[in-house]
Amino acid sequence: MFLDNKVSVLSIHSSTTSRSLLDLKQCLQLTAAFEYYQRTLLPVISSESTLQFYKEIRDLIQTYADEKSGKLRKKANSLLKSLRPELSLQDKISKVYSGYDEWDGLRNALAGRFGDNIDELAEIANEWRNELAHEKREYEPDWRLIPSMRLIEHINYCIVLKSAGFSDNQIKLIVEGILSR
Repeated sequence: MFLDNKVSVLSIHSSTTSRSLLDLKQCLQLTAAFEYYQRTLLPVISSESTLQFYKEIRDLIQTYADEKSGKLRKKANSLLKSLRPELSLQDKISKVYSGYDEWDGLRNALAGRFGDNIDELAEIANEWRNELAHEKREYEPDWRLIPSMRLIEHINYCIVLKSAGFSDNQIKLIVEGILSR
């Protein structure tokens, strides 16, 4: 997977000493890697009805674009490129952890590591990611940010290991041996 450029090396700590540290750069790299893995290594996360809805809207806009010329066609084609179902980071984390349609989830591989507050940790990660990406200066992090970022880090490792063919039990042992809580 490293040779095929499927692993986000920037989200992996550079040493055993640094794996216990989290800074702004690492937080951004962890969330970016999560979104990359979710998009490239996992099945489509949106429901069939949502995908159907977006297809129908795209078809309508495409028909409009085909009938227009100049700036209107250009604007319609630009809208087509950006039109796709998009879930919040919070929803993606929750679904990847719990499972959806063709994805079994990571609940078994991470059992006992983060307690029962996965949705709360996902919400905190979402707020922090938005703060870092948009710099609104509205979100003030507290101690819960650390387990939230650790959850994403663990999920990232689990996705890669599961994609590489490891079982949930094997993943659990690997993650417990190399990652900090």
